[in-house]
Amino acid sequence: MEFFYALVLSLVAMAAPVQAQTTCNALDTSLTFPPNMLHFDNKGQSFISAHHSNNLTKLTEVTRRVTVCATQNSTPTLRRLALLAHSLISFRVQFANAYVLHEYAHAEIGHRFGIRGIMVGASPTNNGLGTTQNDSYLKNLLRMAFGAAHLFDFGYRGVGISSTGPTPKAFLGHQAQALGQASGINLNSFLALQDFDAMLAREASPNRALNYITNKTFAPAYFFLAGRIGGDPLRYVAKLKAQGIDTSVSKIRKYQWAALLLSNGYWTSLRSLRYYGQETVDIAPISGRLMGIGRSTSTVLYWPEFSTFLNKSGVSMGGELPFSLGLSSRWSLGIEGNIIGLNQGTDITVGLARTLNQTQVSGKVTQNTQNGSFALASVRHQITKNASLIGQVFMTSGTSLIGERLSFGARRGGHFGIEFRF
Repeated sequence: MEFFYALVLSLVAMAAPVQAQTTCNALDTSLTFPPNMLHFDNKGQSFISAHHSNNLTKLTEVTRRVTVCATQNSTPTLRRLALLAHSLISFRVQFANAYVLHEYAHAEIGHRFGIRGIMVGASPTNNGLGTTQNDSYLKNLLRMAFGAAHLFDFGYRGVGISSTGPTPKAFLGHQAQALGQASGINLNSFLALQDFDAMLAREASPNRALNYITNKTFAPAYFFLAGRIGGDPLRYVAKLKAQGIDTSVSKIRKYQWAALLLSNGYWTSLRSLRYYGQETVDIAPISGRLMGIGRSTSTVLYWPEFSTFLNKSGVSMGGELPFSLGLSSRWSLGIEGNIIGLNQGTDITVGLARTLNQTQVSGKVTQNTQNGSFALASVRHQITKNASLIGQVFMTSGTSLIGERLSFGARRGGHFGIEFRF
């Protein structure tokens, strides 16, 4: 595994189109800043982590385009070396971000259970089991990105999580601890879904692809390395077995790899990475026109996106089928149910994203067959050429698979912020 990503990125950079003469356009990008990003004990922390992930993806993408433009008149060899160096650094930073946000997901569920004195920071024993300080997000990111002895040592744990307070009784049960072990991996799967949503909105850049692959492969790669480095997969399986659920790390990993290989986002990402050395990339997710509904060329059916999640009493797999019935709106249908473990009901989700002049709105409503529900609504309104207001709210009732992951311990929540374009 330590060679795998290095080999892939090397092939990507070497195979990238090298165009000696290109016209570089203005390198614009946008970054989003909700005040909630300043701390990591938010209700609905996954949505805040998605902003961290999205911002870093956009920053690495704009630096890629700067590299392409700066080397446009260089020799093919020098240009490929520059692109290879950039791809390696971008991957290292994005992997570090996926790891740090993974740890903050563990911290957030600890907050929801009432654990006191939670710290996320330097892990002096390099095994992720103990910390001596509570560091800032940026410091943790830089430590993970550039503090490893080996660039692709996935066993390196420069950041860990610990707590100084007693463990609450509510966190002593096997189901509660299964949720705690699962929270980090589930966050990585959620971030990959957010990247796929960006691809559906025509933002399938090479670094979006790199971030998607990093988060999408985090779970199966972690389960693959579990025998050597231990950690969440082994502890999660132990908590399932304590509930009488017969499974194994290898069995769960097979479903994770299947979800990866079947997903639209994975194949779209591989197509996008081929153009790492090109300034502009116009890649869209795999799709086909729906016949018989109308003659509009905007009636599009996309290949589905599949995901696996670790729940309190078993592993679930979900599929999302996006489709567009017009130029300004996109619908999605999703279904998720347990494939390993106890029956926790089936989540059925309907989603809509629509653009209305200067305003973009989106929302999803989920109903679980065991009478749980979850609703999410987001809005983005452009107020000037370079600034937009963003907001997001969620509500949950009863118990649903998605609700326990995205709003555990909170019946409602949300945040607001500003998106700057420059």
